[in-house]
Amino acid sequence: MTTIIPLVLIAGVLTLGSGCAKPPDWIEQTLVTVDVTGTWRGSPGAFELKLEQHGSKVTGTIFVPVSTNTGAIEGSVSGDVFRFRQTSGT
Repeated sequence: MTTIIPLVLIAGVLTLGSGCAKPPDWIEQTLVTVDVTGTWRGSPGAFELKLEQHGSKVTGTIFVPVSTNTGAIEGSVSGDVFRFRQTSGT
């Protein structure tokens, strides 16, 4: 059960982006309520994230088959929201 919630969160971020999200209050911005460390895989073959979290900072890699969207990523956890970007600027 605990691995389903972060996976759904990641899928939502990838699908919807941050434009539809309600801005969190200041408490949620300062709390880290989830640990995203580990290997995350989307539906068969969709994507793979390998993440390491230290406090609110997250680093790792993303692999998307048959795509140029593969490489190093960096991000952060704020409340229960994980945001990331590729370090290559993609």
